[in-house]
Amino acid sequence: MATRSLIQLSADELATALDGVEPIDTVAAELVAKTTGAAGQQPDLDVRIARWRGRTSAASLPGTEWVVLEDLRSGPLCVLPTTSLMAGRIAALTGLAARTLLAPGPVTAAIVGSGPAVRPQMVVITGHLRGVGRITVCPTRQPYGSLVESSLLDHVDLAGIGFAVATAVATAVDAANLVVTVDPAPDGLDIGQLTKGAVIVNAAGREASAGLVGSVDQLYVDDAALVERDPERLAGRPVDADLGQILAGQHPGRTDRDHIVLVDLLDCTVLDVQLARLLHRVALERALGTRLPG
Repeated sequence: MATRSLIQLSADELATALDGVEPIDTVAAELVAKTTGAAGQQPDLDVRIARWRGRTSAASLPGTEWVVLEDLRSGPLCVLPTTSLMAGRIAALTGLAARTLLAPGPVTAAIVGSGPAVRPQMVVITGHLRGVGRITVCPTRQPYGSLVESSLLDHVDLAGIGFAVATAVATAVDAANLVVTVDPAPDGLDIGQLTKGAVIVNAAGREASAGLVGSVDQLYVDDAALVERDPERLAGRPVDADLGQILAGQHPGRTDRDHIVLVDLLDCTVLDVQLARLLHRVALERALGTRLPG
């Protein structure tokens, strides 16, 4: 059998491909299968993700770690930046949390953080959530650099979504009912005054401040089984449920539209093979990526 073409996606190209898949549905199906015990009944995928030790394009950023999506029959298919692939799944979980727990109505979003995790969050929030009217990014590190590619800003503008950059967290979260932290300060981030009914998603891969955990009305996680591994992560507060339990009908989710809800994403280092396969398909359809020697 002939070997398929091998392509490499940059972080920007991966984010572009993310807009062409249904990332929220992908992670939702995964969590429901895990919750209902159907995960082990699913047929084995014919692809896997492995560490890439081969050549990359001359334009690759130094220090970037890469993984490869491999077809178990025909070999390597697509080389992807490890951090960006993780960030894509985290953004999908953010979108799932918002879709599941936001009260019906318009969405005003705020992303608190800097770096490569911001763009996937913007792609999912503006492209895969309904009713988004405004999104504000508040960088937590300087220099701020290029927060968002101009092509994405054009997409946001054409969709009629307002965009702003705030230098203070309080300004960013003012009137926001969806707040996403992707890069809080090492000693925890003080979100400040939150809107009634807000959903806060801790997508930073580290614990939220004890003050924030203690101030919310409901607390959810992506996978309740992971709480036992790090009981101090949530300042000892009991978890109401995980997203899979809500989706499977085992928990009602939000019980009051005015409650402030925190969703702490505990599993932020997963390399999602199903998502990678979908991204590869879209990359081929849109002629994204750089061809590498097979």
